Amino acid sequence: MKRFSLILLVWIFCAATAWLVLSGPGRTKPATPMDRNHENQIMRSLIMEISTTFDLSKDPFALDSSSPSGLLVHENGRQIHSFMDLNAEKTPILLTIHPGSGETEYSVHASGDTDLNRPAALRVRILDRDLAIRDATAWSSDGPLHLFMQLPAAEESRHE
Repeated sequence: MKRFSLILLVWIFCAATAWLVLSGPGRTKPATPMDRNHENQIMRSLIMEISTTFDLSKDPFALDSSSPSGLLVHENGRQIHSFMDLNAEKTPILLTIHPGSGETEYSVHASGDTDLNRPAALRVRILDRDLAIRDATAWSSDGPLHLFMQLPAAEESRHE
């Protein structure tokens, strides 16, 4: 009888221990479904592709040296990227951008060694994976080039 009661106590102890371990505070809880509001707060990641037909390097023979040569990218008025001394063979430049949930404005300023005999171009495309969602080109025969682009709010861009 002692053996039987000892075996019964060991089985009860093992079952109680297993129950405590499986239902205790360390147990992982089932995943709760993600609400729609959290989905809208996830930051988008887009690619900005910048191409030029002229060198962005400093022109040693420039008459006006007050404006720096190179490429400046602004997001909502705040500078986010700056490239100096690039030649045309080094473009296109691919930048990862993270627009906010609201409307976002991008400004690209390019200046450098532009030849007066031929027009210069600055092309900016914003890509969502392989799909171009914005594409703009600025042309000039002399001087720096400016390009402005606006991205709509995150909810509006999904329905385009």
